[in-house]
Amino acid sequence: MEEKEIGGEEGGKGGKGGFYRSAKRPRTEEEAGARDLEEDEEKEEEAGSTDEDEVRSIDGRSRRSAKKDFVKDSHLIPPSPVVHVRGLCDAVVEADLVEALQTFGKICYVMMMPFKRQALVEFDSLDSAENCVTCGGSEPIFIANQQAFFNFSTSQRITRPTNADDPTSKNKVLLLSIQNPLYPISTDVLYTVCNPVGNVLRIVIFKRNGIQAMVEYP
Repeated sequence: MEEKEIGGEEGGKGGKGGFYRSAKRPRTEEEAGARDLEEDEEKEEEAGSTDEDEVRSIDGRSRRSAKKDFVKDSHLIPPSPVVHVRGLCDAVVEADLVEALQTFGKICYVMMMPFKRQALVEFDSLDSAENCVTCGGSEPIFIANQQAFFNFSTSQRITRPTNADDPTSKNKVLLLSIQNPLYPISTDVLYTVCNPVGNVLRIVIFKRNGIQAMVEYP
């Protein structure tokens, strides 16, 4: 993935081993107001999801034991295309999750739960979700330099907002799909194309299953 920040510095890179992704930008007040965890997810969390603070506090033999328990608990819930992600840092946004988890398969939708430092990620297939949960249980996956934890959601599909399919609803991010490009597509090329219509804040290019890009405006 190629990313360009307009008027800011790149996020840091950190850590050794596993999969690392840096936070894209500080969360805004609008993002912090995202909707709370659905009732089914509350029940799932109360039913025995391992608390990440407890996982951090143990070491050596206790850490290995807790990791096995986490993998076991993940499979008590029936497999679902929707993955419940826990242990996120406050600065994580949707693009961080897409970048870190797209290696497991195509992602259809992401719902952030910032006050709980959690998220729901919906894959387009059950196999992709299973690959994500299995990998997360066997080796650390880092998002924004912090290890995240994965298990299946109790939901088979993330409930979209009522205006998700309304083309008149306001959105600050454009999703570009580029087919049969005649020359290499870079952030500079997209900036040249998109900036005349408005000040571009950020451009992220995804080079998986073709070329897609997200262009963010103020």
